[in-house]
Amino acid sequence: MKSILLTVFLFISSVAFGQIKFIDELNWQKLSKMAQMENKLVFIHLENNRCEQCNEVASIGFGSDLLKDKFEKNFISVRTKIESIEGQTLAEIFRIRSTPISLYVDNDGNILSSFNGSTSNAGEYLKLADLALERKDKKKLSDYEKEYRAGEKSISFLKAFIISRAESGKSSEDLLELYIKELPQDSLKDLKNLEFVYAQGPALDSPVYKTLQSVSKNSSIDSLYSSLPSEKAQQISDAIVSNSFRKSVFRKDEKLAWQTAGFSMKIFKDDPFSANLAYHRNIIRYFRNTSNRNRYVQETERFLDSLHMNMTIDSLNTFDEHAFNKLLAQQKPGKSSKPVSITLAFSAPSQFIIKDLNDNAFHFYEVITNKNDLENALKWSNKSIELLDASREQTLKKMKGAKNFPPMHNSNILDTNARLLYKLGKKQQAIEMQGKAIESHKLTGMPTNSFEKVLTQMINGTL
Repeated sequence: MKSILLTVFLFISSVAFGQIKFIDELNWQKLSKMAQMENKLVFIHLENNRCEQCNEVASIGFGSDLLKDKFEKNFISVRTKIESIEGQTLAEIFRIRSTPISLYVDNDGNILSSFNGSTSNAGEYLKLADLALERKDKKKLSDYEKEYRAGEKSISFLKAFIISRAESGKSSEDLLELYIKELPQDSLKDLKNLEFVYAQGPALDSPVYKTLQSVSKNSSIDSLYSSLPSEKAQQISDAIVSNSFRKSVFRKDEKLAWQTAGFSMKIFKDDPFSANLAYHRNIIRYFRNTSNRNRYVQETERFLDSLHMNMTIDSLNTFDEHAFNKLLAQQKPGKSSKPVSITLAFSAPSQFIIKDLNDNAFHFYEVITNKNDLENALKWSNKSIELLDASREQTLKKMKGAKNFPPMHNSNILDTNARLLYKLGKKQQAIEMQGKAIESHKLTGMPTNSFEKVLTQMINGTL
């Protein structure tokens, strides 16, 4: 009875003090009517039971004062788990395949903006709320669909329809194919037309992509990429990889998966090391997402043991320096007799080496039972901790031992290590490591509930 009362109390507290007020109604037909009557949009946050920390992070974002007025005035907000009947129904209606996700939709069910994942940064939710409100009174996807069914097929209409689908996060492969057929002959030689089609990320095995390759000479494609800012060119390549990968997983098309991995290497044609990383990451993700456990284990162990386990802090620094110098060389500040200030957004690629080690170690913990494979995963986890420790030590030296330098220990990495220790029967070591994970997470100011729950389960032998 105490646990039930506590649950009710926490639920009421969440509704009463959270800045986004989530209502209990989860039936879409009723939500749609409410939104229509109140002239509001609907904000839907779907989460899951597998990542409690993700849910805690979202709660911090939703609790921000930044969101209170905007969401109360303009949105009917609901929040539920994908495992619930209501959550499954909403996922089916909006064709959601992974959670957590936040949807901003109108009363007709048009997705005006969305956010994949969860964040404590309320500004992200606010930015997407503003974007949804901006699109609220514009022509909706459902309007385009009605006109399309009625026979509208003009080039300008198809282009606008494709853009509307893209804004809703939906595939436009069929529309792109029709759009290309309707274009005047030789129009794909125009870089603007070529850029628009490529920007939609046509899958590598699609008729659209094959048409582009046959009609557009390599010189045209090279001219397109060289004419675009490096960030825009990267976005186009990423979109092609993302859509091709998603399609390969959905169809369990191994041939397309290898083709996608090969294409991802071309993005880094002047950087063999990064090209190799991209290739193997895509292949590993494919076997992992298609639940081909044997191939996933085989490819992951080959990849991490041959490359990541040989990494040192010096090699990571060299990797970062090379990437930064390449980014710097791509900047074109323009001609000026005065000193020019350039602001760069740089993500050190070394952090993704550590992420590779931790993410795959954790996934082994989740799905693997073979002791030797788990021992191997523990080595990867230990390596990720070792590299983070070395990185922190170097940074502190550069900052001359600044006392207030934020901790670089990632509590998630320590949590992964503790879980693997526990699964390997090293209970006491696991408990000690999970305690370190909790202390590390406290320094971030984030809730530690999910970490403490795991520690309790370890102590009780129920994890």
